[in-house]
Amino acid sequence: MGIALVSGVLGKRSKFFCPSVQKTLTLSRIGNPHTGRNHMKHKRNTFIAAFSIAVAMLTTTKQVNAQGDIVSISNPIVQSQKTPDYTVSGPKKKRWTQKEWVEIEVPFIVTKLPAKAVALSELVFKYYVVVNGPEKKMLTTTLNHTNVPGKEKVASVVYISPQTMQKLSGNPNVTSPDKLIAAYGVEVEYDGKIVGFYDSTGKKNPEQAFWKKTDIASADGLLAKKDTPFAPLWSDYHVEVR
Repeated sequence: MGIALVSGVLGKRSKFFCPSVQKTLTLSRIGNPHTGRNHMKHKRNTFIAAFSIAVAMLTTTKQVNAQGDIVSISNPIVQSQKTPDYTVSGPKKKRWTQKEWVEIEVPFIVTKLPAKAVALSELVFKYYVVVNGPEKKMLTTTLNHTNVPGKEKVASVVYISPQTMQKLSGNPNVTSPDKLIAAYGVEVEYDGKIVGFYDSTGKKNPEQAFWKKTDIASADGLLAKKDTPFAPLWSDYHVEVR
């Protein structure tokens, strides 16, 4: 009668079928050929969508992890510095008392340079410093550094004057003004992109930095070294400011 026994095709159970209906059974397992093509198209589209999402996630991760790929920042140093007392000939001496400045120094190394370059023509440091007082203030400034050497430990630096610290603290006789610094951070940009980052509150992502999510009023008060009595000092270590 042309009946054959097929075992295992439909699982562990055995089934009898007639060769004349084999084609029908086969089609019933495969399904309508048009439906099959639609199914494959749907699977392909789903795969493409999933692949695109994965690529986007990897790209985002790379952008976040890229902080420090060009600039590697060491822990900044916040300390009080007395006004330098220079000995010069010519002018008459003045009677004055050395006061204390706040110095915020950010050591760093440029780890990657453009091809055939020995220095970066420009590197932008954006500073954010919160000072305690009757009313907390966040001092901000931007330094445009130039001729920044590569593969060498150097530093960017800003200062807060004694007069500014007296005003912010409400204390005309403030001592150890560095103790009034509540938080500080820096964002480094090269060619319009963030290439370095530090946040004293412990945030690891620039998008989560304390200065991005604060209601503390901003104010001026951070000075580049060239605008302070420290200007002639440590010129081989502190990078140039445009």
